[in-house]
Amino acid sequence: MKRLLEMGDVQGTVVVADLHIGTYRHAYALANQLPEATIYTIDCWNGEGPPAEEAIRDVRDLEPPPTHNPRIQPLQSDEFALPLPIASCDVVVLGFGTHEIPRDGPLQKLFEEARRILKPGGKVLMFEHGYDFHNYIIFGPVIHHVTTRQEWQAVLQEHFT
Repeated sequence: MKRLLEMGDVQGTVVVADLHIGTYRHAYALANQLPEATIYTIDCWNGEGPPAEEAIRDVRDLEPPPTHNPRIQPLQSDEFALPLPIASCDVVVLGFGTHEIPRDGPLQKLFEEARRILKPGGKVLMFEHGYDFHNYIIFGPVIHHVTTRQEWQAVLQEHFT
């Protein structure tokens, strides 16, 4: 997280939207790295049915929404719509699990929402599993459904400047 924020030149009193699928641990890492920031940690999965991957259900069971840090505000999306006002965030962080959001509409809607809540000049930062030999060893054949870096770059360029 430290390296991601350095690469994005994110620091100081910023408002961050941490978009994820039940992985609240990143909100704590963001809060630790940005001691003056407000972090809105938004679980984006509440569509019809359970998430396709069993690991997401496991993560949700292990990671309840944070309640004890006043700078971290847990929120829930509504069908991938984000519960934040227009131009209210300096930074949007897309974390592990973004590849699980269906591409046949929900992912595009989430990116549109991210663009809507970003302030002019705001930044979008992403960290995701790579589709490479290292992750193949760790995750095995299930890594085949992960989006490649080149695909993410194309998708992000399509939605953000």
